[in-house]
Amino acid sequence: MRLEGMDPKMLDIAPTPVKAPGYQIIEKDWPLDCPRDEPAEQMSISGPVIDNIKKAHAALCPLDKSGYWYLASPYEQYPYGHDRATTDVAQIAANLVERGIVVFAPIVHSHHLVPWLSRKLTHQEWLNFDVPFLDAAVGLIVAKMPGWHNSNGVQFEMAYMHKRGKPVFLLPVDVARNPVALI
Repeated sequence: MRLEGMDPKMLDIAPTPVKAPGYQIIEKDWPLDCPRDEPAEQMSISGPVIDNIKKAHAALCPLDKSGYWYLASPYEQYPYGHDRATTDVAQIAANLVERGIVVFAPIVHSHHLVPWLSRKLTHQEWLNFDVPFLDAAVGLIVAKMPGWHNSNGVQFEMAYMHKRGKPVFLLPVDVARNPVALI
């Protein structure tokens, strides 16, 4: 997939298919609480085998990490509209925060800037705005909300992080919205 108006040389990336090695699926047994006494080897992370599960454990566990996760979600491709996309991903972000996962949700942040901007920003301008947040993030969590797989923004964010060797996790919405299921 190629983003409209995107110069691939600018970011030195090639979009990566969703099923590429390195992507993890966060299932209901993903240990968002990450208790310190649980050995990393006993964690139940579904999806492709990762090279170093201890490194993933250290990156994901709230007690062990030192940064924030970038929470990607669809906006233009969300079938229920922009306001609902913002509300739904805010709920997901809040549930992750309650579990001790520090996240930055660009849709929640940027949606509320739109009424105050002097003009409508292009998709490319929003991507450029998000790149410093991607660079500073520990990794990417993709909220698998309706339209995520068709979202140019989400696909860009996944490819960008994958190209830089940062972890990319796919979070099913039923897990993200129901923190009780994670206990």
